Amino acid sequence: MAKKLHYFNFIALAEPIRYILHYTKQEFEDVRHDHRFWPNPEFKEKVVTFIKETDPEKKKKLKRVIMDETIDFFFSRLDKDLKENGGYFSGKLSWVEFVLCGLVEASNYFLDTELEKKYPRVEAIIKHIKSLPGVKEYVEARGPNVFKQ
Repeated sequence: MAKKLHYFNFIALAEPIRYILHYTKQEFEDVRHDHRFWPNPEFKEKVVTFIKETDPEKKKKLKRVIMDETIDFFFSRLDKDLKENGGYFSGKLSWVEFVLCGLVEASNYFLDTELEKKYPRVEAIIKHIKSLPGVKEYVEARGPNVFKQ
């Protein structure tokens, strides 16, 4: 009997796990729950504030802060680490690269951007992950993500 992966019907944190399971050809049941089952804690994070903001001008300013401060702070360092380690974080493909791919994909979706374009080594590892056997077929079959609130 296949193990079950329970997560929300979205590409966020479970997506790297799905990539690894498809890449390693593990049989699993992908159980996705809709937003009615999501917990609703009071997040004060910048991205959640951005997502909830309805005023276009405020949203634009929040996005600029996120991209120029938070994203650039972390991704410039991640890009440097990838460069120093031959394109991987530990010198070879590991779960960390899969997590990065899922994080970039979710960030791009919520922020309506392609943040990896500014960081060549991040972009390269994302392309590599999505071209891996199993992952490539999964991404093609999955199609585009649609987040419904």
